[in-house]
Amino acid sequence: MATRLPSLLLAGVLSGAATTPAAAQHDVVEINAAVGYATAEGLPPPDLPVVGAGVTVWPAERWGVGWSMSYGPGEEDRVTSSGQPATFGTLMLHRAVVYYRHAFSESLSAAVGGGALVRGSYDAVVFTGSTSGHSRSVEESWSGFSIDAVLRARIVPHLSIQPGVLIDFALDRLYYQPVIRVAVGF
Repeated sequence: MATRLPSLLLAGVLSGAATTPAAAQHDVVEINAAVGYATAEGLPPPDLPVVGAGVTVWPAERWGVGWSMSYGPGEEDRVTSSGQPATFGTLMLHRAVVYYRHAFSESLSAAVGGGALVRGSYDAVVFTGSTSGHSRSVEESWSGFSIDAVLRARIVPHLSIQPGVLIDFALDRLYYQPVIRVAVGF
């Protein structure tokens, strides 16, 4: 009997979590990891695969605030606006967002957010003399606005998969990032 007690307790906890209403299953804090691809328009910033991380705090059932970042470790060769060849890389995007979420069922919800692109930056090596091999390093940074929309599919009580899109923009550029997140909630 003593060896069956932990199994019975675990079965009771799992069945209780499965029948808990959707509102009770919302976590107060979510930590996520993401993979995606940043496609840029505007000035010649890089198009790169990105990885990311973030945290969202939900002080109310439907409203939350979050911080996230995207990091593009790759490189892309492009021509600058002045016509010089350049290698762009090391994209960083940091954003602070206010979210609204809506539950469709116990395991499916959506979250939409808007806020600030606190800092966007990339490094570039501009080749000024293609035959002589002269180059100069450039780091450019900017800020702007951010929009975030994800579909949240709960797998187990505190783990969800979140496919979605991030759009970060300033006056002279736009980053469109399809992403997929894995989020753990507490």
